[in-house]
Amino acid sequence: MATSSDVSKKFAPQSSRIGVELLSIVALLCGEPGIADEPHIVIRYQCSPHHTSSPFYPIINQLKRAAHFEREDTPDLKLGKLEAVLSQAGAATLADARLYAALLSIPTDKFKSLPDLTPQRQRELTIAALLRQLRDLALTRPVVIVFEDAHWIDSSTFELLSRCIASIKAARVFVVISFRPEFFPTWLDESHVTTLRLTNRGHHFWRSRKQRVAMRTPRTDSQPVRRGSFVR
Repeated sequence: MATSSDVSKKFAPQSSRIGVELLSIVALLCGEPGIADEPHIVIRYQCSPHHTSSPFYPIINQLKRAAHFEREDTPDLKLGKLEAVLSQAGAATLADARLYAALLSIPTDKFKSLPDLTPQRQRELTIAALLRQLRDLALTRPVVIVFEDAHWIDSSTFELLSRCIASIKAARVFVVISFRPEFFPTWLDESHVTTLRLTNRGHHFWRSRKQRVAMRTPRTDSQPVRRGSFVR
């Protein structure tokens, strides 16, 4: 696949007419070329206006969907499902299982207890583990991340996303992020980021493009894609 500017031309709205309402902004972030030419993994995250103060809310929600957690699952069953998901990224990620179990509030005696950690240190270790999972997944096949409604992102997930964007320039990762105009992170000025402003008409075009892409790509959870931005 070509440069970020080529990608933005491919997915940009076909009309330059300004719509009545600006629905969203789409950021295209590009890493290594060629992702669309191979089988790849799609991971979808959805931020929520009701969980802006809940640490890692979209990450936790996606992990639970990917692991197919059920309400009646026991802690041991949840842990087994979680480990099955983590094993897809390799042994290094599986070694972080106790951090993931803590993130998902799964009580278990399987691992040695974590030392007493400050909340900040716990967050740093969790972010590092999540970045390792992304890195290891990208070594198995390219990864497409769709990150919806980032204007509702919590601070922990924002730190994770910012570190992810800084680290994917040479990775087989393509991230799509959607957000409202009032959300303006500093990484929008990065050289591998392309921003598209979507009007009503552009939004409908983008949705139709994603629906066609969704039919051709594997899913890692049950969430539908509505609008977003790519980081690769």
